[in-house]
Amino acid sequence: MFLHMSDLGEEPQTIENPQTGAMEEHDPIAVWDDEQNTAVPYSVATSARLSGISEVNGINVQTVFDITKLAAAEYPLSKTSEITGIPEDTIQELARIYHEDGPVYTHSMFGADHYSNGT
Repeated sequence: MFLHMSDLGEEPQTIENPQTGAMEEHDPIAVWDDEQNTAVPYSVATSARLSGISEVNGINVQTVFDITKLAAAEYPLSKTSEITGIPEDTIQELARIYHEDGPVYTHSMFGADHYSNGT
């Protein structure tokens, strides 16, 4: 669940959807902005913090990045190799390519978890 500005006391706004013309409720997701030293709508953040936030206005929170790191930690290289059937050295080489040889492009519709008719 994401922290929305309404969780912090701001009323959602009714705005016109520019694509459909329909009036819709707009309740932006909040991020912590280090420059402003407060939670702000993601669209106006100038220095959004990716990690290390534990509380915003008395609400316990974690950043998506921190949650992702925790989830990824459950899959060390040996377990990932066992699950996928891909040798550890191949996984390490792919990670090296993505990290060091970039920029890297993963073809749309053919990402790490997609196949030709999957979308």
